[in-house]
Amino acid sequence: MGGLARKIPITYATMLIGAVAISGVPPLAGFFSKDEILGGAFKSGFLWVWAIGFVVAGMTAFYMFRLIGMTFWGPSHVDPEKEHHIHESPTSMTRPLIVLAIPSALLGLAIGFPPESGLLHQWLAPVFEHTIAAGGHAEAAYSFFGVDGALAIGTTALVAVAIVVAWRFFGVEIPALGLRTEPRPEQVRAISARPGLALLYKGSANKWWFDDINHRLFVDWGGKLAAAAFWFDRTIVDGTVNGIGTVTSDAGLWIRRVQTGRVQNYALGIALGLIVMAAGYLVLAAR
Repeated sequence: MGGLARKIPITYATMLIGAVAISGVPPLAGFFSKDEILGGAFKSGFLWVWAIGFVVAGMTAFYMFRLIGMTFWGPSHVDPEKEHHIHESPTSMTRPLIVLAIPSALLGLAIGFPPESGLLHQWLAPVFEHTIAAGGHAEAAYSFFGVDGALAIGTTALVAVAIVVAWRFFGVEIPALGLRTEPRPEQVRAISARPGLALLYKGSANKWWFDDINHRLFVDWGGKLAAAAFWFDRTIVDGTVNGIGTVTSDAGLWIRRVQTGRVQNYALGIALGLIVMAAGYLVLAAR
């Protein structure tokens, strides 16, 4: 939409706090949870876990501020005839947003500090304890002026770079901090069209074709398989059972006509039976 910061300021402010927190900017809550996990993985010898988390931390910061830039900053892209209908949510929605934004900003300090003995560290210790023991590693003591501080600074620097890149591409409007740049959609399109990035961008834009794969597997092929199973159940299984029932029922309807309750009919039947038997005997005897 764009430009919604001026239309829904409370939603914008709380969303901005959430975006900063989940990006891992210190001292908000997301920084402490992210730093504890990445630091624990690195020091425990799980370097590949740390590497994945490190890259994802940068990606998270980038796409969160892409979201903020495209939704709340920059010019409005809303239909002018509908733009005047945009308004702030009622207090039943904004109050919970404010209540959630406060711990997003402050809870990390309350449970994550000091990093070596805070509540968050104590809660996460059992998570790493058995894995560390199984892997034959030993977790080193926390040291801000050692590997822990270097990891925290490195992750924070990556997050800062990712946020600045997102600001450059998608714009930023924070007058209180003197930050204001216009979005550069042409530059984004030009970079996305580069040979090395076109496929990645196309895959990301198409959600890596998971919806198409699911549709082909479970709707197209799965639907045909389900239709074939339904035909087999209806035609072969139910058809056999229902056919036997129909034959039995029709046979009973036909045979019951013999039971008339009249002695004359039964005597006629016995006589005809005897005639057929006698004729059969004569035929056999003649041979």
